[in-house]
Amino acid sequence: MTDRGFELLVLDALDDPNPLESSHRVKDAVAKEIESFDDSVEVRLTSHFNHTFAPDMVLHWAGEVRERPVFLRFTDNVDALVDDLGLLDVQSPMVFGLTPPPDIDLARNLVDGPARSSEILVTDPVALEALIDHPQGPTSRMLRNSLAQGGKGAVFGDKQATELVVTIETGFEGAADLRVTETASALKAVENFLGGVQAFRLTQVIQAVWDAAGGRSDQFPGRVERSGRFNASALLYLLEYMETADL
Repeated sequence: MTDRGFELLVLDALDDPNPLESSHRVKDAVAKEIESFDDSVEVRLTSHFNHTFAPDMVLHWAGEVRERPVFLRFTDNVDALVDDLGLLDVQSPMVFGLTPPPDIDLARNLVDGPARSSEILVTDPVALEALIDHPQGPTSRMLRNSLAQGGKGAVFGDKQATELVVTIETGFEGAADLRVTETASALKAVENFLGGVQAFRLTQVIQAVWDAAGGRSDQFPGRVERSGRFNASALLYLLEYMETADL
């Protein structure tokens, strides 16, 4: 269970009787949580708040050309939230629910498909806080950065967030020990929750762990990359974001 610090900051800001001050405080609280979630991100606030198609903030990373817009949304009406996703005419945004949905399982069932198909990450303060607070393993920082840059689908609440990080951690341990089931589960989670470059890079890192353990390529439970692209991107990603003493 998380300590709910960021969630309470957002809720307190939403209760501010001054609408302009409330919006400033909400955006500041969300920006601080995202910066704690991914320590490599820079958050640029915009002049908009809960706008239909203009983002509330934009995420960018040093050395990365692509930016990611973030839209703040209320989640008390999940049907309206799903409709909103269809109005976002930008590439792979993040939609940050200011409060957890009233029925997390129902919200996930309704939101996950449309979000995944459009490579939109829909999440809330509790889910991000669970990922921040989870005991730090070798892949924790790497997963958080990958989700911030290219996460997709619905990640609501601490239970689902914790399950995701544990699946990835167990998969990396499984790849190091050449255990097919755990490795395959991690690869499936990568496919389900990451898009584009982030899915490719994290898959290649898992393959690198498998190869380093002496695993055969024909037994790797995922797509085997033979193009040599690993040396250019995924290796640098591993060196920068994987927390390990295993040289």
